[in-house]
Amino acid sequence: MLSIRTVDPVGDPPLLLAVLQGHVGVVETLLAASADANASNERETSLGSAIARGQTELVRILLAAGANPNTHMPKGMTGFMRACDGNDAAVVQLLLEPKPN
Repeated sequence: MLSIRTVDPVGDPPLLLAVLQGHVGVVETLLAASADANASNERETSLGSAIARGQTELVRILLAAGANPNTHMPKGMTGFMRACDGNDAAVVQLLLEPKPN
């Protein structure tokens, strides 16, 4: 039986792989099947990966699913820091939007 929590041989979970490839529909399907929005490997988070690649729609989807933009990645940066460092105004704006409680 397959699991959405299984990782590949290098430690990448399915959600991160889908984000890396920009597969919006697959990301939505995995999240609907209860994938962890904070899925990561030892190098990066799914949200950090979407931010680094300027994938605004995936950033929006991951945030709505509960991804934490304040999670520190191995090099010490948060997703917010990464967006600022990458000069991505659209993603910075998304991260600054108030979240409903």
